[in-house]
Amino acid sequence: MGRFLAIVLIALALLAGAAFALRDRLVPILFFLSAKPAHPFADSAVPTAPDYADAASWAALPETADKADMSPPGEAPHPAPAVDVFFVHPTTYLKRDYWNAPIDEESGQAFVDDRVLPAQASVFNACCAVYAPRYRQASFGSIFADPAGRDAALAIAYGDVERAFDNFLERTNGRPFFLAGHSQGSFHLQRLLKERIAGTPLAARLVAAYPVGAFFDAAEFAAAAPGISLCSAPDETGCYATWNALGPQGKRYFEGDGAACVNPLTWRTDGEYAGFDLNLGAASVAGGLAPIPGAADAQCVAGALRLTEIRTDAFDYIPATLGKDNFHVLDYSLYYTNIRRNAGERVAAYLAAQAAAPQPE
Repeated sequence: MGRFLAIVLIALALLAGAAFALRDRLVPILFFLSAKPAHPFADSAVPTAPDYADAASWAALPETADKADMSPPGEAPHPAPAVDVFFVHPTTYLKRDYWNAPIDEESGQAFVDDRVLPAQASVFNACCAVYAPRYRQASFGSIFADPAGRDAALAIAYGDVERAFDNFLERTNGRPFFLAGHSQGSFHLQRLLKERIAGTPLAARLVAAYPVGAFFDAAEFAAAAPGISLCSAPDETGCYATWNALGPQGKRYFEGDGAACVNPLTWRTDGEYAGFDLNLGAASVAGGLAPIPGAADAQCVAGALRLTEIRTDAFDYIPATLGKDNFHVLDYSLYYTNIRRNAGERVAAYLAAQAAAPQPE
């Protein structure tokens, strides 16, 4: 009996050691599995579609007080912007009850309002009026569930985004605009760019797109969305900029060969290293968006935005649920001030070009 117990204890110790050694892989796997929907898609209720004529279907509107209005200390939203931004939030619904979250589900809604709007959407309020729809987002777990259910859930979510965009166009009455988003929101923007913007009169109104944190096959997108190129200069307009932030050991989940990457410190695609000195300031919601200069470096390497380290503890409270050195949730935050300044630079370039263009007689 004593020998058997000793063998069991040794086996458990070995398993514990292996689990500890592989913790950076096991944690995200367990997280993904725990979020899978509790029921098959066919047996899951589909929440009521939002009405985008109703302000309650929007997380942010120019005429409402919301946290997209939050600004770094000493700054304020533009009082009379000439440009608008249509911002599509990332996945915030982590429960298993629905494949598509109701827009008023409390946990997901609070995450959008209290975290996403100030950390991401607010980056545009120095140049633009911010519009951010709520939509029946595909749940986090649905992304890793069976392909048929996943695709059906994403189709419902995209349908909401497209209807919200139509309402956005009505509200903005012909003004120039940005498209911006993160993660699932950027996935939907990719389709919107292909199907609703490229090759249409709307392309002339597109200042730029920031579909950050989503995989873009550069060649495939170029073929599907002619005229909307990957941004290669900080003042280029009518283009798109995207990146996925990873540390040295960060594992890529969706990127592959040919992934598009723009460096948010240089706004170029040349693969050159950009040092910490070029980072004008990361921003943490907990820190009131106060700039943290030099927080991260950046370099586009094989389609991923690689950084060597994060030189601030402002984000230590964020759990590494996506794995070691996967900084997906910080795609905006690590480069907040650079994005804020660059959006203004692109607006200035766009408006200058419009002013210089020959006017119809």
